Amino acid sequence: MFASDLVACGVLRRGRLLHATPALRKRLGVAAQRDVDFLRRISDEDRARVRAALDATCAGGKVSLQCNCIGAHGEPFPAEIGLAASILDNEPVHLMVLIDLTERVAAENWLRAAAHYD
Repeated sequence: MFASDLVACGVLRRGRLLHATPALRKRLGVAAQRDVDFLRRISDEDRARVRAALDATCAGGKVSLQCNCIGAHGEPFPAEIGLAASILDNEPVHLMVLIDLTERVAAENWLRAAAHYD
């Protein structure tokens, strides 16, 4: 992980945020801490994969996937999302860790471009 990678956490139930750290609310542009549709902050092309990951982990387990999220100003950004499920009040909930990969992807692209100049 890069030192500049933003790590933010949230708790989801049925794809909606029950709790979000200030870093997550700021990065996604979410003013409210509760009852925000997290899946609307995932790019259209990745939303089905994230929904499938949530469904797949409802019985327990964990998964990590990369996708594009929608930032506070509507800009897409690459992220890695880790999901782990548990049961709260007889319903599945997910602990979510979001890592903003913007700086890492930029560095990888720079290295690829620099390799072409050798």
